[in-house]
Amino acid sequence: MKLYRTLALSLAVSALSLTGAAKVENFSVNQVFKTAQSVFHILDQNDSIDTYTTASVALQWPVQFGDNDITALQDSLLSLTFGQTGTPDEVINEYISHPQGYGDKVLDLIEELPADLDRNALVLSNTVSVSSVGFCERYIVYKVDNYEYSGGAHPNLYSHFLNYDIRNNRVLDFNDIFVENSEEALRDLITLHLLGNYFAESLEELAEKSGIYTDQIFVSRNVFLIGDSIIFHYNPYDIAPWSEGIISVKIPVYELRRLLTPEVRELYNL
Repeated sequence: MKLYRTLALSLAVSALSLTGAAKVENFSVNQVFKTAQSVFHILDQNDSIDTYTTASVALQWPVQFGDNDITALQDSLLSLTFGQTGTPDEVINEYISHPQGYGDKVLDLIEELPADLDRNALVLSNTVSVSSVGFCERYIVYKVDNYEYSGGAHPNLYSHFLNYDIRNNRVLDFNDIFVENSEEALRDLITLHLLGNYFAESLEELAEKSGIYTDQIFVSRNVFLIGDSIIFHYNPYDIAPWSEGIISVKIPVYELRRLLTPEVRELYNL
């Protein structure tokens, strides 16, 4: 088990000096890409299936955003991804040293999966990947993807998002984005857009076309900012069967204007 490599990326946003051009704001961005993996052979197997368990991490780690103190961003990213804070290397090594089966099985750390792995062998896995998916001068959004396979009929896939307000040095969660008592209005908008996404004219038709449990539609707290819209993200099983996969509902901010906090309206220049 080891931290395989760390790659650094530095980006300096340069100024343009054009007559009549809008003002260009400059700040330096520095991010580090960290990857790690562990592979274990499970020794005390209760059946004839040769079993292994792996854990891997790919982390895009923020180091600098201009002169901002990004401690809140760093701590929140580790907490969302791994459920704990500390130095990123310590947290990553803690994660890959506790794969599926840890504590219940006898595990033997090996360098890699055997090249001649039997086709009937079982490989359990936990994989997490963190990367930025949206960036502008006002905010950056990180996506945390998790892949888990525990030997069942299919793997589990789910994602979560972290929104960071660069100018005000703060992480934006659901309650920072939307005003109080906006639940009903948001649910109505989400339902309306789901109907439009599937070209359905009723909840019954929506259920038939999409498999969505229309009586279980709720306002996802798993949201992220993108362009001139906000996306409500639903992981498999949230409002539909696993076979329907991820469901995203993209709503333009002009439809959400009265439901946004003053800080977020300012963020979007509304």
